[in-house]
Amino acid sequence: MSPRPEAVAAADWWAAQLARPARHDVGDAQANAVTNSVSELVQRQRNQGQIAAIREALVDEIEQVAARAAVDPKRLTLVGSLPADAPARWARRHGYRCLPTMGGVIVQRGYETPIVAGLGDTLLWDGERITLLERP
Repeated sequence: MSPRPEAVAAADWWAAQLARPARHDVGDAQANAVTNSVSELVQRQRNQGQIAAIREALVDEIEQVAARAAVDPKRLTLVGSLPADAPARWARRHGYRCLPTMGGVIVQRGYETPIVAGLGDTLLWDGERITLLERP
């Protein structure tokens, strides 16, 4: 399976940054000159092989992070490692609003009764509505 285009684009951007000298702009011409001179003295030069290896490793890392952040369209378990916007995106996909709370979310559609879910809870989509999976 080929990597996501956005993962490749991000890795390409970082590889391009590594291939050229750093240029700083700290808001003052004299300070810029000093900062850029110091950077040139201490910046580690990388060859094209090293940059290509970093790029490939970065594509793999971005893919792994993206895969962990992927959400099943039929169920969402609230865990601490879930990206902060994942519950809202998941709920919006099903026509619901999602409000973050201290340690969970409130999910609601229209004037339906709100669903309050905390860390460890699982929300289910049955094709018509979101429900809360009861814990054993």
